[in-house]
Amino acid sequence: MNSTFDLPSGEHFLSAVSLTADDLSVRLATDYHSGSDGTAYELLAHGLHRIEGTVHQLERLKESREYVYVYWRETQIILEGEHGDEIHLEATSFSAKSAAPNLEELRSALGRSRLEYEAESNYSRRTTAKLQHVRDLLVEQARRIEIKATSHEPNSAAGVLYEQQVQFIERLLRETDA
Repeated sequence: MNSTFDLPSGEHFLSAVSLTADDLSVRLATDYHSGSDGTAYELLAHGLHRIEGTVHQLERLKESREYVYVYWRETQIILEGEHGDEIHLEATSFSAKSAAPNLEELRSALGRSRLEYEAESNYSRRTTAKLQHVRDLLVEQARRIEIKATSHEPNSAAGVLYEQQVQFIERLLRETDA
């Protein structure tokens, strides 16, 4: 068995699983979400033991699109799904290399980015509408206070209180314009 080497850390998903003779290739890719570096990693298991069951488990994990964590456990490489399911890769030897994102991974990343953008855009529209509604309520409240203030002397306790309330509402409105 070869010596261990560093495996990618953090969350990945399986983007490809292929088998040639007794060699298994597992391609791991990051989420490619905004603010992170998109990376891919190809893990090769040479002389894989328990081929059929392992490939079936990996294909199922790939289709589920759940995050995968990869680590060593003694001489095996463990791929652990986000729900705790473990796939044990046992092989004669392992090798690995960093890889550039492929077309399928980039398409998937673009699709996820579009969904993320649409969700943020919808959230922004809803938040803007709520803010405008709050502004409308404040403007209406200031109008009502100004009407009430006309029935009091400006230097009276009520007149001073009404003036302070209007000034506070105006300050809130200025803050929402910033």
